[in-house]
Amino acid sequence: SISDPGFPLARLLLAENVPFTVLPGPSAVLTALVHSGYPADRFVFWGFLSRKKKERAEEIRALAAERKTVVFYEAPHRLLKTLRELAAGLGKREIAVCRELTKKYEEVLRGSAGEIFDHFSRVSPRGEFTLVLSPRARDSATPAGSIENEGEVKGKNANLWRAECTRELEKALQAGDPPTAAVKKVARNMGLPRQKVYALLVELKHGGGLA
Repeated sequence: SISDPGFPLARLLLAENVPFTVLPGPSAVLTALVHSGYPADRFVFWGFLSRKKKERAEEIRALAAERKTVVFYEAPHRLLKTLRELAAGLGKREIAVCRELTKKYEEVLRGSAGEIFDHFSRVSPRGEFTLVLSPRARDSATPAGSIENEGEVKGKNANLWRAECTRELEKALQAGDPPTAAVKKVARNMGLPRQKVYALLVELKHGGGLA
């Protein structure tokens, strides 16, 4: 009933007064939740994020404000897009990405969405994925969202800021700085929030704008 169409079957059995019972089988939701190490006393299961752009953006904003652990599924061919959007919307908030749970090639990666995006940019995503989002800290501000929604950053026109920041990131990466160090350097030199610089880096890598 979590992913496969068990819900209509249960409703039909109830409607026809057919007695049935339930056996707890393999559950990616609970397995991933325990693997993540995040609070499991209260959690939200989100299923799959919407494929529609507007609804998807609204869902990610809701995830950013969620104070409970969130578990959801993602298809391998959409994983990079989802991680890129989560990086822009959630910044450094920690997530666990679980792959092929209980199978031979089981793998669990923990870190920010941007960090895990970097990994799967190099290693093609394969198998079944379950993502677990850590609860929003009660003293943290809700992320502002994607950098495309920012009209100005510290008084600069958004397009000019993006172009200048892109050039600085390229220079730092070409000089041999690791991505995290490059983001830190550019954010410090330009007086920008590190979260926004990191979100731009992830976007550029996904779109082929950086080597």
